Amino acid sequence: MGDDIILLLHHQDAAEHAFSSDTDPSKLGHGVSLCFTLSDMGEFDAIHRRAVELGARVLAEPHFNEQAGHTEMEISDPDGYYLQIAHRDEPMVPRPAGQ
Repeated sequence: MGDDIILLLHHQDAAEHAFSSDTDPSKLGHGVSLCFTLSDMGEFDAIHRRAVELGARVLAEPHFNEQAGHTEMEISDPDGYYLQIAHRDEPMVPRPAGQ
């Protein structure tokens, strides 16, 4: 959060992630997941409203993810890119690779 950038790498078929439900590897966005974490719940709600207004495909409505410890929503843009938008009150604490 803030100016921090956290890189998360995992297998595309990881069970806890719904991204890339499109199985056609020739399409734009196939296998690409972009995740944004916000500290302002008002911004989170505004992004959800705007995405719905613009006709984004909502893959998962806002919900609390116990495993991640944040509220999240999942949408797909017109090119098929998977976007996860999350709200977290507390900053994330990165773990060293392999943990």
